[in-house]
Amino acid sequence: MYLLISGMKMNSIHRIWPGFVLLGCLAGWTGNTSCTLQAQGDPGNPDAEAVRITEQVTLFTDRGMYAVSESIRFRSFYRINGSAAEEPLSRVLYVELVTPSGEAVAGAKYPHGSEGSAGFLEVPPGTVTGNYYLRAYTRWMRNFGPLAYCYVPLTIINPYSREVLNGTSGSGNGPGSGNGPGSGNGPGSGNGLGSGNGPGSGEVQTPPAGMTGPQQGARRLIDCSAEKDVYLPGETVTLSLSIPEETYLSAGDYCVTVVPAGLADTLLEGIPQDPMTPGGTRTLPGGAGITGFSLDLLPEIRGISVSGSVVPAGDSSLASQAPRRLHFSMLGENPEYFGVLTDESGRFIVTLPERTGTCELFVAAEPSAAGYSIRIDQDFATDPLPFSPVPFDLSPSRRESATRMVMNMQLAMAFSPDPADPDSVGGTAKAVPFYGAPSETIRTEDYVNLPTMTEVFENLVPDVYVKYSKGEPYLKIESRNNMIDHLPPLILMDGIPVFDQQAVLAVDPAKILKIELINEVYVRGSMFYGGVLAFTSREGDMASVDLPGGSYFFDYQAFHPAVQPDPD
Repeated sequence: MYLLISGMKMNSIHRIWPGFVLLGCLAGWTGNTSCTLQAQGDPGNPDAEAVRITEQVTLFTDRGMYAVSESIRFRSFYRINGSAAEEPLSRVLYVELVTPSGEAVAGAKYPHGSEGSAGFLEVPPGTVTGNYYLRAYTRWMRNFGPLAYCYVPLTIINPYSREVLNGTSGSGNGPGSGNGPGSGNGPGSGNGLGSGNGPGSGEVQTPPAGMTGPQQGARRLIDCSAEKDVYLPGETVTLSLSIPEETYLSAGDYCVTVVPAGLADTLLEGIPQDPMTPGGTRTLPGGAGITGFSLDLLPEIRGISVSGSVVPAGDSSLASQAPRRLHFSMLGENPEYFGVLTDESGRFIVTLPERTGTCELFVAAEPSAAGYSIRIDQDFATDPLPFSPVPFDLSPSRRESATRMVMNMQLAMAFSPDPADPDSVGGTAKAVPFYGAPSETIRTEDYVNLPTMTEVFENLVPDVYVKYSKGEPYLKIESRNNMIDHLPPLILMDGIPVFDQQAVLAVDPAKILKIELINEVYVRGSMFYGGVLAFTSREGDMASVDLPGGSYFFDYQAFHPAVQPDPD
């Protein structure tokens, strides 16, 4: 068995008895961290200040080999410009399991703070046996390109298929050749971690050229010891961690996990990161250059966001005339609404309410986006790996470890209880609408049937009047707040914004279940409304009202559920 201790400061190996190893992990310039990038280029460039703000993520997993249907447990640590952050720039961490060609087979979003993040990611049952990478990044890090991401090499075993993944990506001296893990001087052999003269055998390493901050000095090891060499199941293991006085290292947070022998490959050093070279580019291991920084995405300072642009479908000269008001509805058990104004170029960004799982969203532009296209930015990165992958190969000892791991996985699946139905656990609290408690709620079934919606408003709904402008009817909400007179109302039909008020007035009242009213100025983000008028149809079909032109529904991934599965 291995006891893996991962933290923000140090790497060390301490043997406590034959076959069991006490392991420590460092979040320095090695150990799966991104490099600190220095601002380059013209100071007059508007991006010059932005490029000075760099984020670094260090990712640790509980082991380096997994079977399909298992959960990859991880812990991340976070730095801004190489130093501890009092407040994070980004509140969302993206973690993906990707193939050597960069294709994601699983991915999720996790809440992220100044101390990093923690969670788990399920390996899909159909994943092919082979070498993969767990990569982590924030939306802001995507502006620096794939070399700024954090990568952890992992091996996935699928006992139900003979197919083996052998993809390739990139070129040069990345993992698998030259200085990468598994060969040459990289981790796992030569001078890498755990063998030769690498950390774990008392040797001090020097970081690669171009790194900045305290990492530039020699890295020292943590002193780690236990009270005794052998422990029985159920006993408490007490660890003593200390830092040499002569080192710059300071106390940090650590995570501890116990893993079977042969599965602790996460101690391999991470993917070496190249610093940005003068001129705003990075040099890949094979000598190819990529743009170093491009301010395309803003940081998620509040939570998961949706960004994109409204662009003309044909004539590009119409870009400056793009609709300025965008409306989003989140459907489901706890519906939400939020609006945003686009900038002069048609760009927008809006923060979603905190949710888990996959959310169904609706987006519409006002005025109608006819002749325009609402484009949503890809939430996950699609970059290929910027290095060569490690060829898949199982040594006899690793094959034995994989066999035991697969047996444990199959036994756990065979004897684990069926997951409880979340709908059957406890009671379901009555959902409060996003606009709060309405000032008036009218259920049409409580009254006699009226032939038209105009009569419904005249006789049943207080403070809502049908007015006329140039012979055309429209709805007006009145209040003691005079500001409401200068703002249009927000009209929702089954949670979907409706801009055609004449279509609402033409609805058959028999199709409406209830009407809720807010007769005060309503503010949602950067949008102001003269009250809220929310309709609920009897059949959930928007009472046959047509959707706004150019609108559509789409699925968007929210936070990964925080509930951790029981250990195998």
